[in-house]
Amino acid sequence: CGPLPDPVNVPELIRRLNLLQAHHTAAARWEQQQLFLELLLLLQREASRPADSPHYAVAERTAAYLRAHYREEIDYRTLSEAMHYHGNYIALCMKRAYGCTPLEYLTKHRVERAKQLLIHTDAKIGGIAEETGFGSFPYFVRCFARHAGMTPKAFRNRHRLR
Repeated sequence: CGPLPDPVNVPELIRRLNLLQAHHTAAARWEQQQLFLELLLLLQREASRPADSPHYAVAERTAAYLRAHYREEIDYRTLSEAMHYHGNYIALCMKRAYGCTPLEYLTKHRVERAKQLLIHTDAKIGGIAEETGFGSFPYFVRCFARHAGMTPKAFRNRHRLR
């Protein structure tokens, strides 16, 4: 089959999954589901990509950059300068590898980080919006609701009550 995808992340994901087994809270179960989904997506991407695809390499580098810099304001110009490729080529690579554009990937990652903060902290929702790189509170609420199917406040209440 080949080597494990992102060999640094796979053992860490498995370790975190194992640690969560001892916790019987709704938040722990939700986090387990998210980690398991992340692991499955890593494995699926590895199985469906040609090992030596230059498109995939650019997409992986771009995704790693976006995950590392999600708190910052990022546009195609910034991304192009950081990756040393034209923004259109980066978008094409991301579409092929992940099925979404770089900015869609970034928004999804920001929403996932916001979910973690909503569950595990008592931070104000406006502070979480800022912490996760969203430019404004209303934009954060719209993006969150589109991706999570509910507002940040409703999400926090649902996952904190269990």
